[in-house]
Amino acid sequence: MYASIVFAPLGLLLCTVVHATVNVNVGMLHLSSFEKEPLVSKYYLLPAAQIAFETVAKRLERGVYKNFSMTHVSTNECCTRPVRSTGALASSMYHDDGVDAFLGPAVSPDMAAVADMAAYWNLPVLAGAATSTLLDNKTRFPTLTRTGPCVELMVQFMTAVLRHLGLTSCAILRGLPIDIVYYRYVLPDAVFAGLERNGITVVEVYADQFDTLDKALEKVASVSKVIFISTSPVRDIMVRAHHLGLTRGSHVFLNWIPFEYSPWQTSSQFENNDAETVEALKALLMMRYHVPDIPVYHAFQSELKDRQLSLYGREGSGENLYAAATHDAVLIYADVINEIVAEGGDVRDGRAVTKKMWDRTFQGVTGQIRIGANGDRLEVCELLDMTDTNKGTFDVIGTFDEATGAIKVHEPIKWPGGKAPTGY
Repeated sequence: MYASIVFAPLGLLLCTVVHATVNVNVGMLHLSSFEKEPLVSKYYLLPAAQIAFETVAKRLERGVYKNFSMTHVSTNECCTRPVRSTGALASSMYHDDGVDAFLGPAVSPDMAAVADMAAYWNLPVLAGAATSTLLDNKTRFPTLTRTGPCVELMVQFMTAVLRHLGLTSCAILRGLPIDIVYYRYVLPDAVFAGLERNGITVVEVYADQFDTLDKALEKVASVSKVIFISTSPVRDIMVRAHHLGLTRGSHVFLNWIPFEYSPWQTSSQFENNDAETVEALKALLMMRYHVPDIPVYHAFQSELKDRQLSLYGREGSGENLYAAATHDAVLIYADVINEIVAEGGDVRDGRAVTKKMWDRTFQGVTGQIRIGANGDRLEVCELLDMTDTNKGTFDVIGTFDEATGAIKVHEPIKWPGGKAPTGY
């Protein structure tokens, strides 16, 4: 706290204006296990948060932010034991460390436990990576703000794509061994429930219930012209589908790639494709979140890798959107705290702080951040097709804007056989 003296004309009272410096303490809950959920582990999110807190400190030094300070405490023990353990860690941070807000955890069931308690304590919760539809209910989670892309966005995007194509059903191929929980459970469960809710007929086919992948593909192809692949490896599945004659115009295959960007085919399963594989992939449409292609985003990703080398002795592969979203969550919170302090408000009124973050636009390393009226970021998705059928190159041909619900296809889809699949 500091004071400044304001001198008044003779005969008037001498006024002392007191400027209070408020400290806000953020509790970070990180996943320690790189193997369980590598892209949302502390290996990415902890250095991203550190960079953000350092940016806040620099802005305070320069006077961009005024009259508050920000500290943080962290633990990497969450999400590796039963969900109740994460709740216990959050409770310890609240009672022992006096935190004023939570950042994380990144795993949705654990986040639900923390967000439930935070609502009771009236504390803001910030998430750059907890994407599940489990967290969509803001009546239950009134202080939760999510700055990363959510699974529900993908469901709405996929619905828009199917309606644009005039198709009313979808079969989900899932069940092949894959370690990433997102692909094995979160994504297909959300797609099934969301498409049904939106009036699309959905059938699930579990590949591990068949003797061979060919039999699973024959089954999935018999129930719908649209096959959503929520398993891996996609390339091998498409080659098997090609051998069965399913890629010559009778069916369209969809796949969701939330974690890769420029270009998607640089992942190992899409490199050095032979002619047969390129022919098979012509029946595939790829979907992804839009990832910023701006200097500030790439500069952040470069700084993130440097920080990973410093902390862990190795750097991540590719760019991580969830790390950038976690970084921006901290900056959004700092922007709002700065405003509340300037207005003389209460930085510890979690609902008031949260309300200031919702239904408005911010700037961050991910570019323009549009937070919707329900506290989730409004994103853009992209549709990719094989635009160069000689080289097998995929490019963006359409976009979906969550804010408007509109899909725009900029280039015609290059359908095998020259026309879109029709029928069920």
